[in-house]
Amino acid sequence: MVSLLQRPILIGGLALTAGAGLLSSLDPGIAHFGSTAVGGAIALGTGFWWLKLKSKPAVQPLLPFTPVDSAAVEKAIADVESQINHLTAELEADLPATDTPVFHLRQRLATLVAELKRQEVRLAIMGGRSVGKTSLAQLLQSQVTDGNLSDNLGSNLGLSIQKPDLAPAQTGSDRTISIPTSITAEVENADLVLFLTAGDLTDVDFQILKQLIAKNHRILLLFNKQDQFLPDDRPVILQQMRDRMALLLATEDVIAVTVQPALMKVRQHQPDGTFVEQLKQPTPNIGRLQQRMQHLLTHESQQIIFATLKRQAQP
Repeated sequence: MVSLLQRPILIGGLALTAGAGLLSSLDPGIAHFGSTAVGGAIALGTGFWWLKLKSKPAVQPLLPFTPVDSAAVEKAIADVESQINHLTAELEADLPATDTPVFHLRQRLATLVAELKRQEVRLAIMGGRSVGKTSLAQLLQSQVTDGNLSDNLGSNLGLSIQKPDLAPAQTGSDRTISIPTSITAEVENADLVLFLTAGDLTDVDFQILKQLIAKNHRILLLFNKQDQFLPDDRPVILQQMRDRMALLLATEDVIAVTVQPALMKVRQHQPDGTFVEQLKQPTPNIGRLQQRMQHLLTHESQQIIFATLKRQAQP
């Protein structure tokens, strides 16, 4: 139910109507004045209410990754250069004091221009605590070294690992969640973000993903440690993640992986009828992730690099 305090026109109209009625009871001759005042006040209140609504900034809906071409990046860079030139002209009288800041801005602009020719795709791996970020970074690095991933990643794979504090913070008897207020520079400058979870998405995970999507990051969402769940539960959890990210991430961008499987006890039977038990490390399961990354590197590498450059050029 909407509170009356949220209906200023209704309250104003009722108050003035009551006031006009009171005036009429005191002097019938001013009843006409009262009704006129009510109509005028309601019209005025409507105008103020409409202006208030119009002044509120429109909420932009979240959209999935939007491909960026070189023309969009060049326009963004040209806008930055125009702003630097405008700033330099305005501060020309005090140039010695502003020479260093302007110089740094022009250096940054030159870096962006040079990045237009970059071919290496930079990765960032992020997620909560103990979800397998470091293990995935090491595994992907070994895959590149062994030649199992495309050379489009470059000879030096830029793996920056972001570890936001996603653990509940204890505050008295209440439990509050700490949500990062901004994305770090390593993730901001990454072309492709691999976001890991060790189960269904938490509210904190979802909030961070929305921050990334709002800035047009290319994301692969990975359900890791699926071997810790019952076989029948694994596809259910994966589908829940895909449903929650529907319209924001493609189905094929939400992938189940097992980066570092739990040790398995293996029983080996001996010729004499006895057996020996050993702990063995199963092979990691990142086949679908490899396939998806190969596809992105083949068909989207330039688009996601341009998306990063446009993001860097924006204030």
